[in-house]
Amino acid sequence: MRSSINFLTYHRKLFWFPSSMITMDSFDFTSVARYDDENRTFLPKMIVFDKDGTLGDCTPALRMWCSKMTAAVQRKCIDIGISTAHAEHIISKFHESIGWDVVVDDVVPSAPLSAGTWDEIVDVSAASLHASGLTIQHQEVLGWHQDLGDIHAEDLPLIKSLPRFLQFFRHHGIIISICTSDDRASTKTCLQNWEITHLVDYSICGDEVGKECKPSPEPLFELCRRAGVSPSECLVVGDTSSDTQMGVRAGAGFVVGVLTGSGTKEQLFSTGADIVLPSIGFLKGLLPLSTEPFIRYGSIADVMDIDEFDSTDEHIFKAKNELMYPRF
Repeated sequence: MRSSINFLTYHRKLFWFPSSMITMDSFDFTSVARYDDENRTFLPKMIVFDKDGTLGDCTPALRMWCSKMTAAVQRKCIDIGISTAHAEHIISKFHESIGWDVVVDDVVPSAPLSAGTWDEIVDVSAASLHASGLTIQHQEVLGWHQDLGDIHAEDLPLIKSLPRFLQFFRHHGIIISICTSDDRASTKTCLQNWEITHLVDYSICGDEVGKECKPSPEPLFELCRRAGVSPSECLVVGDTSSDTQMGVRAGAGFVVGVLTGSGTKEQLFSTGADIVLPSIGFLKGLLPLSTEPFIRYGSIADVMDIDEFDSTDEHIFKAKNELMYPRF
């Protein structure tokens, strides 16, 4: 992937830009929605990160889940004698309902499978199967899901030095929180695997909020109550429209979209993102924390060291072939 990148150095730091952008002068960060040099003075008391698609790469896990659940639907159709054509229709509607694109073998941007809680995804799945003519109870679909166990246990962090990255913000007195649609058990496993449990001050999960999950503002309100801060003192970071909508509805001080998950740049901006970054690695340069001078047009690229870059290039330059930089 390195052949796709242009490297620039400034004050002993590494910068990268998509190969289609040859010079820094091509970037006009001043035209990004609600973001300019003056807005860089915003310093949050708390950063609220989404987990899947923001801190960790959940795509392989979701691909596995969809494959296993589809196989279960196929077996059910065979067992009760449904024709091949009807079974194909049922499976097609199932994929459509959860938001899975079989052509690219990936989740549809900000669809239920990427943005919803597991309860919501199972509910949607069962409803779709029943509506398409498959005689099945919700409990059976739930059983299929539960038999898969913790599908996120093998998720990898989206930047190699995630502990050091979070410690950077804690060093500056910023509270670190996670707001995820994933379950608590799976979230606990991911944090342990990524060695960041001790760096996360507060977290709230999809199985702890009932019906008030993202994009409802309630999860953010709850995190704020626990941390003793107001939403306006928070910076919200996520990869789906559910994340950005939650931030906007709660009145977050700043909302950041990232392109390492399922959301598109257009979706994230249209649902309230103040800025859209290639990955969380670019977050450092967005805040007034560095003692070194900012480069021209701001320091959004002023964030990634070699170690961080090595582990994120595959995720940043995905097959979507999108523009991986803020709107201009």
